[in-house]
Amino acid sequence: MDHDPSRVAADTVPKRPRGAASGRTRVSPVPGPPATPYPDWAVLRDACGALGLVLWRVASDLLLWSSAPASVRPSLFHPAASADDWLVATAAAEAPQIGATIRSLWCLHDDPKNVHRGALADACGQIVGWAEIATMKATAVQFAELAARLQPDDSARSFTAGRLCRRNGEHQRAAIWYRRALRLARIAGNHIDMANARLGMGNLESDLGNSASAEANFLKAARAALRNGRQSLAAAAFHNLIGVTYDSGRRDEALDHLRKAASYYSPDHPRFPAFAYDAGFFLLREGYFSSALTLFETVLPWVDGDRVSILVRSALARSAAAVRDHIRYTRQATVVLAMVDVDDEDSADALYQLAEGARAFQQWDTADSLADRAMALAEKRSDARIASYSRALLQAVRDRVPTEDVDRVPPEADPVDLITQDVLRKLRKKPASPVAGGAVPPERYPTE
Repeated sequence: MDHDPSRVAADTVPKRPRGAASGRTRVSPVPGPPATPYPDWAVLRDACGALGLVLWRVASDLLLWSSAPASVRPSLFHPAASADDWLVATAAAEAPQIGATIRSLWCLHDDPKNVHRGALADACGQIVGWAEIATMKATAVQFAELAARLQPDDSARSFTAGRLCRRNGEHQRAAIWYRRALRLARIAGNHIDMANARLGMGNLESDLGNSASAEANFLKAARAALRNGRQSLAAAAFHNLIGVTYDSGRRDEALDHLRKAASYYSPDHPRFPAFAYDAGFFLLREGYFSSALTLFETVLPWVDGDRVSILVRSALARSAAAVRDHIRYTRQATVVLAMVDVDDEDSADALYQLAEGARAFQQWDTADSLADRAMALAEKRSDARIASYSRALLQAVRDRVPTEDVDRVPPEADPVDLITQDVLRKLRKKPASPVAGGAVPPERYPTE
């Protein structure tokens, strides 16, 4: 099945015709999963030794079992050999968080006839959650896709597969899974799953530089969430609309979306620290560098250990450079450069912010190197937005064009000041001990 990832939103499920000669309405089919399964050996990119071998064999067996007719499943596998007991025990010891899950999946060899799809999908979901926290991206994608194939009528499973494919740079596969999640949610009449799927498709469109399509999906997600009383989901949709509208030059609309997201987000929402970062980033782009610096420093303890940390630290460095605080810039830049990962979706953005900071100090060679790395990484991951920013910055650096940063202070009771104080107040209401981020069930909170 061929899909053009640059036209994701336009390729969503077609509307039913209002009438037809036969008197019937045509029902659009559910898009199938990707025609080519995710390679079972992908888990070996993340794990080696007994754990890698067991995960690979389990992934291979599950793919075979899920695609085989029920009549032949009893003859698919030989019973597990006694020698396998040592292998499974070693793998379980290497990853004790999923030790019981590994053992339960290994039992597929012993009685493939009486194993239930739902139980297998749940076990795959447990591995997905563990792999996300352990930043084992290929493993997370592999088992998320397996769970979606095992439960082909479950919209949330398809949504999770799409989300992880997008974060892993697998945009074409993400488009297929998101479209499938949306159609399944429509059939089930599940408006929450529909809103989640719209959020995912909007983020995918945004990654690909299709701002209009991204905005349309986010707005539909927000409306569906508010109609169904899900303020947390609406908050996430308005959260995502901030960047889309700001990038298109509609600053006042972006500020309104920022206000709505700040209002709807609860302090205990797992995505609230990420929103606080984005609120600070809005301040940064508007030139309120000192205010942004305060927000970034306040939110930093809540995201340490989470993938958002690299973004917060790089934005903090950028704000420090704008107010010419070289010590703070250097301290954060050192940490960020140690965190950069070519397989991480946020590394290009982080490098771009450091390059802007180096430009503020007129460290031209450093800025050139950082902007060039940011552009290359963004192009590799098909991140059109950061690639465009980095390209423009690189040209400015090579032309020795100095930054025009001027620190602005919002007047008291100005909308920008009120939103900033609201976000800071909610951050202070969070639990006393920051908790490192991890996998979040999409059924409770949107994770896009």
